[in-house]
Amino acid sequence: MPATTQKILLDTDEVHVWLADAAGLEDGGLDRLRATLSTEEKESIERYRFQRDRDVHILSRGGLRQILSRYAALAPEKLEFSVTPYGKPCLNSPQSTDLRFSVSDSGGLVAWALSEGREIGIDVEQVRNCPISSTLQELYSPLESANSSRNLTERSATGPFSASGHEKRPT
Repeated sequence: MPATTQKILLDTDEVHVWLADAAGLEDGGLDRLRATLSTEEKESIERYRFQRDRDVHILSRGGLRQILSRYAALAPEKLEFSVTPYGKPCLNSPQSTDLRFSVSDSGGLVAWALSEGREIGIDVEQVRNCPISSTLQELYSPLESANSSRNLTERSATGPFSASGHEKRPT
């Protein structure tokens, strides 16, 4: 995260997205981020069983504070948060104008999205390789399974597999 204190401006028709990988943090980076967290955030970290999960949570919350401080022109540790009636965290600082944010993490990658005056959401998901052929054989006829396997092979040549459903083609 940049250490500059210059305020970043965000227009109402813009969305800013920030990404960080927990594995790529410089030495002492987690300690600096942890120092900006509230007591409640620090207590929350201790509930994680594995150190890698604690590290990602520190990056997620501390990174959020670092990023928001650049937009709100406040020190990261001075930012206060509350929760909307729907359970979504929000800034509780009058200086923040109408800054909205969303945070997501998966597999050590953390993503933050910010907007001014409109709700926003972001989601990252680690794509994992999994044997799909046995699932296809259980769900589809042999012909459909063969067509689907060929289709997935063609798609995997252009990028990681990520789909929410199955595409049936006429036979």
